[in-house]
Amino acid sequence: MLLQGKGTETEAQSRKLIATDSRVLGPEDNITLHARWNLAKVMRDQGRLAEAEVEYRELLGIYERTRGAKHKETLRCHCDLITALGLAAKYAEAKKHGRDLLPDAAKVLKPQDTKLLEARLYFARALYELKELADAEKEYLLVLSVSKQVLGAESLDTLSASYGLAQCLKDLNKPQDALPYAQAALAGRQKLLGTNHAATQAAQSLVDALTK
Repeated sequence: MLLQGKGTETEAQSRKLIATDSRVLGPEDNITLHARWNLAKVMRDQGRLAEAEVEYRELLGIYERTRGAKHKETLRCHCDLITALGLAAKYAEAKKHGRDLLPDAAKVLKPQDTKLLEARLYFARALYELKELADAEKEYLLVLSVSKQVLGAESLDTLSASYGLAQCLKDLNKPQDALPYAQAALAGRQKLLGTNHAATQAAQSLVDALTK
């Protein structure tokens, strides 16, 4: 989460840049669109998910119209929309977009593309929340494998994938399989976030439930 002052300054600068780029280069120029994309990320990081979703949808419409549905930038923007939907707990929508998008995105984008990887993480979360546990397990396994290679074993995204996979396995009545992933998530979060962070405490509760 950005500090409010810093976030406000960044947003003001982004909006000024967008206005200038739109006037000089045009509203559909790649530089203008990337400036808007950066603004959507600022809003997302500030927790203004509804505003970020609107921006992503508008950008996606422009990219689909001007570049095509399977263009690299269109697919990456669509990935960001899935992430925003997942963060907003709009799991049914995140699932639908994931089902529609990810097969094409996997063909065009590299598996290690960070936007694709992040979208797959939230797609997996959506599947889990919607009780599609077998599919969620497969998606989490894929995300965890790639995330370890690209981001490292102690990345927060890697730890989130490990935690999500542990939850899936627990709910699938595979506690022995779940425990190593839950323990990895706990150890990593303790190191990065401290013992009092909500995410660390969630991992601790999961480990405790698996070791009763």
